[in-house]
Amino acid sequence: MTDKIKPFTNEELAEYDRMYADIPDEHKHDTLMRLRETIRQRDAEIAELRKRCEAGETAKNSAYSERNKMVCFLTLIYPSHLKKHPESDIDWDRGWMNIVCVHSPMGQLTWHIHDSECQMFSHLEQFPDCEWDGHTTEEKYHRLMNVNTAAFLKEGK
Repeated sequence: MTDKIKPFTNEELAEYDRMYADIPDEHKHDTLMRLRETIRQRDAEIAELRKRCEAGETAKNSAYSERNKMVCFLTLIYPSHLKKHPESDIDWDRGWMNIVCVHSPMGQLTWHIHDSECQMFSHLEQFPDCEWDGHTTEEKYHRLMNVNTAAFLKEGK
């Protein structure tokens, strides 16, 4: 995010040098002072954006952690296992390659979990041969909302 702010290229610096050379000598001091103030303001804006990004990242991680606690609960109720996201998917974030697969009475439910949360699922085994059934996120939560947990538990499963 803000860590990807690029430094000026040599071409950009050369262009600024040409622009500065065109300023009459009697105005160069004022121009430099205005530029320094603009840079100071931009630096303050960047610092504020970095703080916001960090706060957003913290909130996101907290939400995922809460979600994962509920997913962990589901793994204690229904048959479940771990699976790895295909290594061949080079666009997928390497920290999110673990998948929890829950086999509910309504069908398969899957969630990617971050490496930092894997300890919560250490009771599950890896089953690399189990295939994803193609459900969407919307379908997953529709299935989850339609699970009759009380009836399932009465059946002793």
